[in-house]
Amino acid sequence: MSAIAGIFRLDSQPINPSLLDRMNRTLSFHGPDHSGIWAEGPIGFSQNTLWNTPESPYEKYPLSSPDGNLVLVADARIDNRKELFHDLGLTPPSRHSTGHLPFVRGGNPLTFPLLTKEGRGEVNGSIELGDGELILRAYEKWGESCAEKLIGDFAFAVWDKRRRALFCARDCFGVRPFYYYQSDKFFAFASEIKALLAVPEIPKKLNEVMIAHHLLWLCDDPNITFYQQIQALPPATLCTVTKEKVSTCRYWFLDPSRNLKLRSDKEYADRFREIFTEAVRCRLRSYSPVGSLLSGGLDSSAVTCVANRLLADKGLDTYSIVFDEFPASDERPYIEAVTALKGIRPHLIFADKKSPFSKMDEILQHTDECRNYELTMFWDGVYPEAKQKGIRVMLDGDGGDEVVFLGYLRLAELLRQFRWVEYVKTLKALSKNINRKKRDLFLSYSLRPQIPHFLLLSWRLMRWGYRPLGIDSQILNKNLADRVGIHEIERGYIDRETRPARSVKEDHLGELTMGAIAWTFQIVNQAAAVFHIEHRYPFHDQRLAEFCLSLPSGQKLYRGWNRIVMRRALEGLLPEKVRWRGGKMTQTDDFTYRLIRYEKETLDKVILKDPSRIEPYYNMDILRKHYQLFLAKPRYENAIIAWQAAMLSRWLENSGEKDERKE
Repeated sequence: MSAIAGIFRLDSQPINPSLLDRMNRTLSFHGPDHSGIWAEGPIGFSQNTLWNTPESPYEKYPLSSPDGNLVLVADARIDNRKELFHDLGLTPPSRHSTGHLPFVRGGNPLTFPLLTKEGRGEVNGSIELGDGELILRAYEKWGESCAEKLIGDFAFAVWDKRRRALFCARDCFGVRPFYYYQSDKFFAFASEIKALLAVPEIPKKLNEVMIAHHLLWLCDDPNITFYQQIQALPPATLCTVTKEKVSTCRYWFLDPSRNLKLRSDKEYADRFREIFTEAVRCRLRSYSPVGSLLSGGLDSSAVTCVANRLLADKGLDTYSIVFDEFPASDERPYIEAVTALKGIRPHLIFADKKSPFSKMDEILQHTDECRNYELTMFWDGVYPEAKQKGIRVMLDGDGGDEVVFLGYLRLAELLRQFRWVEYVKTLKALSKNINRKKRDLFLSYSLRPQIPHFLLLSWRLMRWGYRPLGIDSQILNKNLADRVGIHEIERGYIDRETRPARSVKEDHLGELTMGAIAWTFQIVNQAAAVFHIEHRYPFHDQRLAEFCLSLPSGQKLYRGWNRIVMRRALEGLLPEKVRWRGGKMTQTDDFTYRLIRYEKETLDKVILKDPSRIEPYYNMDILRKHYQLFLAKPRYENAIIAWQAAMLSRWLENSGEKDERKE
């Protein structure tokens, strides 16, 4: 993943090149292949580039239009290149555009052309247009509407000299990060917060609202960050900056009114297979060898098997986390069913002996925000091994549940349609497949969606009051809770909780648009960038999401099988053992065990002996109560609270924010 940064002085003062250099050096680990800085009057850009597509060596960023009126920095992979070539009136190149991989083992491209002065390479008389050049030409033709024409993962900024305007855009799901700061004097942006904090004029003050959300496991706002005046540009959002104003707007929405109607299950499955295969193919377009994360679950196995088929004789390295001591967390029977396929080269990461805090200081040196995500297995296992193989692209099966969708509210739909026989069969089969009690499924997915909001709210308040379920808001320091308005946060949470989705489509749309999706991308991609690795997510493909949302509910859940359209579509590609597996294994037991086995001393110090760093945020009596319960009877729900407290303490120590908070 490349890294971009820039500053636009709204007060018309010239850019200080040393400041751009400072931002650029802060992000230098992103781009081992090329680094560039451009400045002109009040505007300046920098980019550290990781070559991640076959065309990327042919571009030098910042990239300028021939007349010099447009300048671009971009962290991007564009997937609809063929359509763009057609719409822009360009002649498609003879190679690279179809997803075929021109690499040899070790990551070197088969040809490496000399770069022209425009930053493009010329081979056999044909210009190899990179993704950045396509974005630039799209902006030239369509202006700010260009983002609507792009399919892929991207975050980019264009300086339009004629309009004296800075135009920025982020992809539909927020796979590529984009942070910004604005004041009356300047607007600054970067791929990571650390580059913004390198600007002396940007205050380094913690956002207490975000810390409260973090401690309560609320992550539904894609805009706020851990720093008061630094924001994340939400997914599918444009930002235009002029001296007069800064404006943002969404350019893409999922359309829940679209309903696809085909003639048979086979037609739905064939169409899914076509779109999903293209989503994987686009993400195989790489300058280097490609790897794939393989958990043994349906989603990661689907991505791996399709990629392996597309790669044919090139082979595919897979990376799996396994557990010798915890059979409930170990998915090797399913992993081995996939790795037995011809062409797959498996790599196993044994996690039993790894502390959840392994390499934590290294991780926190690169982590701008404190997030509830364990990166140990990747940082101390997957990424180093993949880097040794020259892998820069890692396929990731994240998102299958949200995009293809589980569809459990079909139970409520069957009841409303008086399809009693099918309802009973589906309820029984689903209970068996996912190992969940029929009573729980009935209450959650059959009865609750039928109850009016005012009745759910009244019953909820009578039984539990305003305390959010699964969240102990009393764990917050009382002064912090008062300052951030925790009672309003709780009321908003409860209002949303008592307005459940009434249909499969409404539920599906909610899952696809939740803020936690972009949050996950940001933290994982930030860690992977240190190893020059870029995660790619075939399920988070705009075309696939639009198709799956439009499907009838019977293509999402059928006779107890969730994601049924994908199971049907991948017949002959997925091993049957994986294609018809039901529930999922959890890693809660192994996490709890590893935490108390390796880090009890750390937890004791942070929570019992020296809690000075976290006292401004925690009600220490409540936190210690949870910790004592964890020590007496280790359970995941208490383990995660203790781990979160220790993580926050270590992050504050590494970031130095504890001192700035008091200013």
